[in-house]
Amino acid sequence: MTRALRAGNNCPQAMTPSFDWMREFNYEGNLLIFVNTHSDTKTGNLVVSGNEKNPMSIPIYELLSKYIGDHNLRAATHAISAINKKAGVGPCIRGLVICACGSTGRLDDSALLLTRFVKEDIFDFVLTFLSVSTMDPVVVPALNRFIENVYVYGLQMWDALEESFGEDRHALNQSPVFLSFAEMKTNGDKVRQRTVHTRVLAYSNLRDGRPWGLDIYRCLSAACNAPAYNIIFHPHGKQYYGKQWVQTKIKYECLECGVVQKAISCPPWIHAARSQNYGRVWYEWPLSAEHKRDIGIIC
Repeated sequence: MTRALRAGNNCPQAMTPSFDWMREFNYEGNLLIFVNTHSDTKTGNLVVSGNEKNPMSIPIYELLSKYIGDHNLRAATHAISAINKKAGVGPCIRGLVICACGSTGRLDDSALLLTRFVKEDIFDFVLTFLSVSTMDPVVVPALNRFIENVYVYGLQMWDALEESFGEDRHALNQSPVFLSFAEMKTNGDKVRQRTVHTRVLAYSNLRDGRPWGLDIYRCLSAACNAPAYNIIFHPHGKQYYGKQWVQTKIKYECLECGVVQKAISCPPWIHAARSQNYGRVWYEWPLSAEHKRDIGIIC
């Protein structure tokens, strides 16, 4: 069922028949909620009304409350959580996809809020994008493949992401992908246990100022700290290929302060993705203060 995000249209009762249908089958099924809107660049909140000059935005939990309904979502997620704790049926997957410009996943507080949905067993995965601009339709095929991999073929969420966006350079070059997900494994007592991870899958593009996929990289000179779009990056020294490509060091010239930094190694917290293609990386998200210092961000 589709509901338009606009003023006066927040009527959760309209969603009740869909959730009643799930209840008739004891919630033994999958749940996918897809949100397509803009986001507030300062907070990561999602726009629900207004116009370009005066948008009204609210946090994702408030949006779900107003448009899905607390009672609907609570009943479904709690029932599916109980199903997933026992081996036999399922696991049934509860997913939330937010197709919005990147502040919803980029900003630390907003990213932590999305992760809470998974940690508190409301959703099994939350996916969004970290692009600084409006989402391009080029991501749609990869997003469709991710959904298919998870809901049709039963792949683990991270494997599904690497086999969709990780194999689509055009989509990943358009935007890094944020995924908070629960890895489910069955223990010796046949009880499923959840381990939550939050990662970003990105494409390393030195020409576009994104070393290791990080457009938030800054000049390492504390007196300068220029952003990545004012820095020219190049590979430096021996270049590696295949699974060892992240061992290639880089150098840069800052256009603001003129400093040239050479032989910069890939930070150890950046990992090469399990892909047959060059340039895919992943890292835990949001970055810690120590990790931010490694790429020139002064906390």
